Amino acid sequence: MKLAGIAIVFLVLGYGLSMLITPAELGLSSAEPETGAELTIDPTEASALNQIIASDGLPIPSDSLGVSAASTSIESASGPNPPNNETSSVPEGYLTEADFLLKPGEQRPFGFRVGFAASRSEIEQVKAKLPPNLETHLARFFKANGQTSVVLLAGVYLDRDTAILAQRQYQPLLDVFLQVVSLPLCIVEGSEDEEGLLCGVQADPAAVENAKQ
Repeated sequence: MKLAGIAIVFLVLGYGLSMLITPAELGLSSAEPETGAELTIDPTEASALNQIIASDGLPIPSDSLGVSAASTSIESASGPNPPNNETSSVPEGYLTEADFLLKPGEQRPFGFRVGFAASRSEIEQVKAKLPPNLETHLARFFKANGQTSVVLLAGVYLDRDTAILAQRQYQPLLDVFLQVVSLPLCIVEGSEDEEGLLCGVQADPAAVENAKQ
């Protein structure tokens, strides 16, 4: 009975202390955010989050976290992507990589693209090392970085298989790579200009005759 009485006394004292002392005073309050506090997200993190969501094919959310707003503000600040003006910036009379691609159903002869496009003097040095029985063609070339140069082409073959067989014949004799490509029609049917290059802008015959007079 004495132990039961002591237990009842301590129970009453504990209950009384709990009524007098709050959990905040003991440092036991929960770390919940205050009412009205806003959660902010760094704009860089928001943009990265939107990209991950878009890559998964999901719609970008628009909620109180401001993810979409941050991404939109970044895009509007940087402005829209500039249009691709590569095609319009190519000078007239210059070939590009696209001119060596054969479209579906298109019939064109094949040949070799000898090495890489370079300056006229460098191309002439490469040309001098080619076998004399290999027909060569020079044309102006516009690189993807915006530089103008000259490309060396060789051979004219009716189909790709014939061009590949000829490549196997000539490649062991050369230290420069021969790439089988479809030749633009201006290489096969065109004529050289005053600089000895194909696919260039042809001068007006009347103007040439007037200049000779």
